[in-house]
Amino acid sequence: MGLTYEETVTYAQFMVVVQVDVVYKSEQEWGGKKLVRSLLVKIDRISPLAKLTSEDKTSIVLGLVAGLVKQRKTWSKKRWIPCKVRVEKTVMVPPVDMEVMLEEAKDKKLHKTIDINIVKMVGFPLGKSDDLLRKTIRDAIREVGQTQFPDSYVESWVRLVKRPKYYSRLILEKDCHKCVKVLGPDMDMFDTCCICQEGFFLGGYATITSCSHVFHSSCITGWINKSTKCPLCRVQLEVYTLMI
Repeated sequence: MGLTYEETVTYAQFMVVVQVDVVYKSEQEWGGKKLVRSLLVKIDRISPLAKLTSEDKTSIVLGLVAGLVKQRKTWSKKRWIPCKVRVEKTVMVPPVDMEVMLEEAKDKKLHKTIDINIVKMVGFPLGKSDDLLRKTIRDAIREVGQTQFPDSYVESWVRLVKRPKYYSRLILEKDCHKCVKVLGPDMDMFDTCCICQEGFFLGGYATITSCSHVFHSSCITGWINKSTKCPLCRVQLEVYTLMI
């Protein structure tokens, strides 16, 4: 394969992270044409790997080898070598099941948008009357295009924001970003946090965003409550609203 084995240190250890993108697809005839619909679901970890097919495992191995060959000049001088392998797995489902999955994904996204908009418009509720809170909540819901919603939903939000300890903040989606404890293998992986310009400490916590950038968990948590875009590449980060 053209590798220079003399460059490889004997104590090097490899850390392999497998990311699987599962694409659910359905096909059906509609008006004489084939209708294909799909839904992407990202899975950061597969455990156990026995759940993967032989084709998936072959893809992982080929991706791992390709990555090692491409980066051999870099990892040959390191003790801890991170290897990230991405696999795309296609699962065919019946059209009826796909319809349900798409509706669930749409509802989940819509509710997340409504929650964020309500918290943004309500702001700090102290001193606001119930009528004003109801109007603000209804306006926030209508702003995302929803005109039909039960009064009980509005009342539940009024009770929530009037709690003495009401507080809200944005949190990174766990399914899209990873929070890890910094261990020995990570010390060669992580450079410095661009938010605070400080290094990573053994035993501390780091967050790896969906765009593969690494920050101190405390730094990125504070950052997203000011801006929901990555500090480095400016890509939109997936977040949700946490209410305490």
